[in-house]
Amino acid sequence: MSDADTDLTDVDEFDTDDDGSDSDAPSPSDCQLPQQYYREHAQVVSKSEVAEADYADSSSNSLDRMEKLWHLYCEHVKWVPAFDGLTLDDISSFLRWKLRRKRDENGRKLRGL
Repeated sequence: MSDADTDLTDVDEFDTDDDGSDSDAPSPSDCQLPQQYYREHAQVVSKSEVAEADYADSSSNSLDRMEKLWHLYCEHVKWVPAFDGLTLDDISSFLRWKLRRKRDENGRKLRGL
């Protein structure tokens, strides 16, 4: 049968080993590494050049603007941020503050979403 004559409703069987298992599928034990592995990886990544990716100018400007807003938020709530201790509650409060702002720090009206 040629490609043009292939019946698209046919289901191919997966390539299995003699025991009937799929040879390419990882076993659950393959995916489970010890906690220490992930902790060490997080420390290596945070200290590597991955955190200093080469962003497009527009992305860098957006990141800089968000960082500036974060510092304005911290001033507003009189809080000294500890980034390694941020919680989902902290981030949620920041986003709520940001979305509810009507004017920027210079008093200019902010555009809506």
